[in-house]
Amino acid sequence: MRKIFITILVFFISCEKKEVGYNEKFRPQFHFSPKLGWMNDPNGMFYINGDYHLFYQYYPDDNVWGPMHWGHAVSKDLIHWKNEPIAIYPDGNNYIFSGSAIVDQENKSGLGNGVNPPILAYYTNHDMLLERFWNGSKDSLFIDVETQHLAYSQDLGKTWVKYNNNPVIKNPGYRDYRDPKVTWLKEQEKWIISLAARDRIMFYSSKNLIEWEYLSDFKNIGERNGVWECPDLFPLIDENGNKKWILFVSINKNSPNGGSGTQYFIGDFDGESFKIDDNFLGDNNSIWIDYGSDNYAGVTWNNTPNNFKSRKFIGWMSNWRYGQVVPTFKWRSAMTIPRNISLYLDEEKRYRIKFNPISLEKIVSKSNSSHNKKNKIKISGNQNRFFISDISSNEFDIKFSNNEEDLSIKFSSNTFEIDRSNFNYKSINPDPKRTYKKEIFENSFIKNQTAKYNSEVKSIEIILDKSSIELFINDGELVMTDVFFYNNEFQLMELSGLNDFKIEEQTLNSIW
Repeated sequence: MRKIFITILVFFISCEKKEVGYNEKFRPQFHFSPKLGWMNDPNGMFYINGDYHLFYQYYPDDNVWGPMHWGHAVSKDLIHWKNEPIAIYPDGNNYIFSGSAIVDQENKSGLGNGVNPPILAYYTNHDMLLERFWNGSKDSLFIDVETQHLAYSQDLGKTWVKYNNNPVIKNPGYRDYRDPKVTWLKEQEKWIISLAARDRIMFYSSKNLIEWEYLSDFKNIGERNGVWECPDLFPLIDENGNKKWILFVSINKNSPNGGSGTQYFIGDFDGESFKIDDNFLGDNNSIWIDYGSDNYAGVTWNNTPNNFKSRKFIGWMSNWRYGQVVPTFKWRSAMTIPRNISLYLDEEKRYRIKFNPISLEKIVSKSNSSHNKKNKIKISGNQNRFFISDISSNEFDIKFSNNEEDLSIKFSSNTFEIDRSNFNYKSINPDPKRTYKKEIFENSFIKNQTAKYNSEVKSIEIILDKSSIELFINDGELVMTDVFFYNNEFQLMELSGLNDFKIEEQTLNSIW
C-alpha cells in the first residue's frame, strides 16, 4: 500500500513539473523567462536580505504585448529563479509601464510600518484611453497619457499598495514620458529620478521620496532618431579609486545593427546635471552596451553590496523589431544572463565600461580544459559555456552547426560578425493561437550583426543556451547578444584560423 501511495505521489509531482513547463523548444534553460505569456523590460530591481528581486513588464494572458503588469521573480544567486505572484496589476485603462524600486531604509517616505523598511516602486502609468485622444499639442487636455506613479510594499516586496496621491510627478508636456529610475546621491543626501522624455533624459530630486523637483535635461547627444527609454544613472569607481557617472539610454530603433538597443554615456553628475567627458564619444555618435540585436532596456539592481566597484545588470533578450513574432508560443522572451559592470580606461585613455557574466559554476555538469590545436569539438544540448584564451590570430571563424544549419562568429579587419542567416526559418511551425506571419518574421529578423573592435583579441567567452548566444570579448570590453531559431540543436563547434589556443568547455544544467 505504501509503495502504491509513493508511486501515485511521484506521478503527481512529475505531472506538476511538466505543467510548469520550461522544456519547450527554444526555451532557455538557465536564463530567466516567464512561465507563460509575454515579457519585456526588466523593472524595479532591488536587493535585500539575501534576495535579488526582479520585476518585469508582463502580460500573462497572451504571447504578445498587452495590458502591462509587473511580473516578479526572486533569486538568491542570480542564477536560480523562483516565480512569484504578479506584483502590480493594471486597472481600467491604466497600464503599468517600466520603472524602478528602492529600499527606503530610513523610512523617509513615511510609508513604512515600523517592522520592515518600505520598498518604493516608481512606475509610469500609461492611460490607454487618453492615448486614443492624444493630438500632440502641449495644451491638450490629454497630455497626461504618461505620468509617474508610486506603489509601496511593507512586506519586502511580496504585496504592493498603490499610493493614494498619485501621480507623484506630473507630465510637463511630452507624449513619451516614462521609465523612472531612482538613484541615491550620497554626497548631497538626496534621491535622483532619471526620466526619458521623447529625445532627452530629465532629472528630478527629492529628500522625502514623495515630492520631486525638476533639475535639468540631458539632450542633443547620441543617437536620437527614435524614442528614448529606460534610463539608468549610477556611479562607478575604477581600480584606482576614480569615480565616474554612467548614464544608460535605450532607444526603440536605430541601434547599430537595426531595431532597439541601448547606448551609454560616461561623465560627471554634480547633483543637478550630467555632463559627458569631452573625449568620451571620440569620432562616434554613440557607444552601445551591446552590439548584438537582442539586449534592450537593461538596467541595474539597486541596494546591492559593493555597487560602486561593480554594478549588477540584466536586459531584455529580444528586439522590438521582431520580438512579437518570434516562433515561441506558450511564452515570449527571456532575460540576458545577469552581468557585472565595471569601469576601465581604454587604450586611448577614455573611460569605458565592461560587462562580465556572473559565475555559472553552480550549474556546471561537465568541464574540460585543454591547450591544443583541436578545431572540431562535438557538442550537444545547446547548453554550453566556452572560454577561449591565448588567442594570437587576427582573423578567425567559430561555427556552431547541425547537419543543415549553422551560426557563425567571424573576426577579420578588426570587425566581429555574428551570422544567424543560415537557419531554415521557413520550416518553423505556425503559432497555433493566431495566423503566424512567417514573412513578417523573416523580413524583420536581423540576420547579421557587426561590431568594430580595434584592440587585440585575447579572449572570448561564449554562452550558449538553447536559442541564444552571448559573446564577451576581452573580459567584456565588447559584448554581442543574439537569439536564433533552429530545427535541430547544434552537434559541432568548429574553429578555424586559430592556431595554438586554450579552450575551456562546460556543459550547463537547467535551472528549472
